[in-house]
Amino acid sequence: MHELSITEGIIRLVSAEAQKQGFQKCLGITLAVGKYSGIVPECVTEFFPLAAKDTVAETAELVFTESPDPFRTYVESITVE
Repeated sequence: MHELSITEGIIRLVSAEAQKQGFQKCLGITLAVGKYSGIVPECVTEFFPLAAKDTVAETAELVFTESPDPFRTYVESITVE
């Protein structure tokens, strides 16, 4: 269930970047997920619409890649409009 708080953290990060950079819409978010990080991509995907509702990331596509650090998960990139 910690994926909900992780997903909310991702949305906070994207929203903060929107404030800094002045973009209005996030089209995509790429997450690098470590094999042993404890993050389940399917759960993040499930919680994403709830966490992103009414934010700049509401319609963003989530993409998952494998992190080179097996214990670390991080936002690899944000695609904006």
